[in-house]
Amino acid sequence: MSKKKVYTTGILNNQGSPLANDTHIEVFNLGDYSHSVTVEVFNWDTAENGIGPGPTPIPVFHGTTFVQGNTVRLQPNRWVLFNAIVVGITHYEVRITFHGDNIIANVFGRAFDGTAIAAQSVLFSELVKVYLCD
Repeated sequence: MSKKKVYTTGILNNQGSPLANDTHIEVFNLGDYSHSVTVEVFNWDTAENGIGPGPTPIPVFHGTTFVQGNTVRLQPNRWVLFNAIVVGITHYEVRITFHGDNIIANVFGRAFDGTAIAAQSVLFSELVKVYLCD
């Protein structure tokens, strides 16, 4: 089994105009094997300046029917979308975790009308690989 890979957007700032209503994450598998993919979204407002309990998870939904759950088994040559509501949150982060290769993800902050907000959009080449302890 290949090593676990974790990518983060870093903390995104949801201030200014327009504000993001939700974060929309699209993940696709260009490989020959299925892989488990987990998307987590964290509210960092609860961890500002070392005050508070640290980042708190935000509920994540996947698929076009918005099933609650942040982990899916992604088949070869398929894609899945994830969404989390971030309205009212000033600082949030998206983390994408998977094993394997040929998985690509893009993250978009979206306004109330569904349009992508450039300042809150992070393409795969801009995501940062992190090394977290299990």
